[in-house]
Amino acid sequence: LGWGEFASDPEVYKKEVLEGFDYWIGHGQLLSAGAYHEGEHSRRVYLPAAGKDDTKVYYDTNAPFHIHSAGKWVENVSTPLSHFALFAREGTAVPVGLPKVTLTQADGIATLTGSGTKILTEQEGGQVVHDEWRGVELFPSPADADKAGTYEYTWIEEDGVSAKPAVAEIKLEFSSSKDEVTVKATAHKNDFKPLWGNTLWISLPRPDTRKVQGATKTMPYKGQTAYAITVAGL
Repeated sequence: LGWGEFASDPEVYKKEVLEGFDYWIGHGQLLSAGAYHEGEHSRRVYLPAAGKDDTKVYYDTNAPFHIHSAGKWVENVSTPLSHFALFAREGTAVPVGLPKVTLTQADGIATLTGSGTKILTEQEGGQVVHDEWRGVELFPSPADADKAGTYEYTWIEEDGVSAKPAVAEIKLEFSSSKDEVTVKATAHKNDFKPLWGNTLWISLPRPDTRKVQGATKTMPYKGQTAYAITVAGL
């Protein structure tokens, strides 16, 4: 845990942390904390700080969805057999898709197996669907933050199989206030045309009830409301 901006945090060098198995999923993004001992259904977890003046928070992505300050030990974190504990650091963005196996193209190389056989969709009697929905789970500054941050995240869309694929590079910029979250999405490369078009669904962490500024429509998503925005240039 203690590398990059977290190397100055003395707590990460304590034996309990060094001999533990907690790890980052994306540096400074998602902190995964599991239980690895028999009967260990809860435990304490350390949330690293990037210096003494680190004001960023961590969102517990599991019930009861508490928000914690950086540089703190969190006691009695639930670690049941069903899932690891997972904390999202403020400023994190997580692109998500449909909860199924998906095809990135309606035709072409992405619709074939390695032997050249056509992959059947659910409509054709198979077990896959087209990649027609894209969301981003955002973790902005909380509504009561003294000074809200502005954050950026970039990811790439491509067919997932080509040796030299065409890509779409999408940059997300987001900031927040007490009442709403502002999100701007821009395609800086658009050689690949994703099946989900240019509509991106933005969701906020539980129990955040703020709205996304300028959203064109909404839908239910994991107990929250997702807000549709348009990716410019896609």
